[in-house]
Amino acid sequence: QDFHRSGMDETNNIGEQYFLWLSDIHFDPHYSTSQAFKADYYPNAKCKSEDAAYIGSYGCDSPRSLVLAALEHAVNVTAARTPSSPAFVVVTGDIVRHGIDQLFVEGEFNEGDEGRGNDANATSASNLVVEEATESWYHDLAMGVAGEILQDAVSMMKSAFPETEIIFSNGNNDVVPDYYLQLEYEDEPLGSTTLLTLESAGMLGVIFNALSKGADSTTISKEHPDEAASTKAILTPDDQSTFLRGGYYSRDLHNGTLTVLSLNTVLYTVNFMEERKNKDDPGWQFSWMRSILSNCREKGTQVMIMGHISPTVGSFRHHQLWKDHYVQT
Repeated sequence: QDFHRSGMDETNNIGEQYFLWLSDIHFDPHYSTSQAFKADYYPNAKCKSEDAAYIGSYGCDSPRSLVLAALEHAVNVTAARTPSSPAFVVVTGDIVRHGIDQLFVEGEFNEGDEGRGNDANATSASNLVVEEATESWYHDLAMGVAGEILQDAVSMMKSAFPETEIIFSNGNNDVVPDYYLQLEYEDEPLGSTTLLTLESAGMLGVIFNALSKGADSTTISKEHPDEAASTKAILTPDDQSTFLRGGYYSRDLHNGTLTVLSLNTVLYTVNFMEERKNKDDPGWQFSWMRSILSNCREKGTQVMIMGHISPTVGSFRHHQLWKDHYVQT
């Protein structure tokens, strides 16, 4: 994606920049093992077989080889452009594989039906399944595994683009269970002096921990010690006040001429399970966004808004993706 940067270069021409957009990687480190994820609508997919296709297959989530090959291709494509690297990389969620609960209970799939927001009976039944998953013995373990997969995938991205700012948005499969996210700090409005801690922030704390790894250090994968990379953390301590509250944050780029808002759109989807105490503004995200946009308007700053689920009709199931009152907001 190309954009024009405000300001002049040494020849008094507007500098043209571009960014790289990654999404829905669904990295599955268990591909080609008995714990691999296999979609029900591809019954012949050999995701769990030792002779599974090296680069991946329809009906399976992405093996490490496919993620690395895609990133290598992205590096080659950007290297052939001018400039030879993107200004930044946006990653709009669903980095984690499907069916995290299947790693703990064989044959179980307690993430619920993604179409549950459109049918009252399906919604009720599916919500019961999700509630069972959140109360299961493996729920905390499943959240931890999702965080480890996310951190592993991010490490590969940073190895491919070590000097480039990476900006991440939560996807529904990055939280456990799918479309379920408790906001532990929802009672704390913006500007609250309450200390937000990773340990008490639930899934958002797990994700924050995964994305804050690597600051000024070298990351080495236990499974792949030959893949070492000096990495810069995606999230910093300055992001805790908003990310632990609702899973959102912002980045000012190009000397403050561009602001990127990373929204947690999982909160607004028709499939979202958890009932919010603050239904009008879950996580105080809208209030925060209005404040940021007002400041940017005053300064004349360009704004880019990114997220996983758009406030539109979906291209797969052809139904509205956000709840009505959030679209109107």
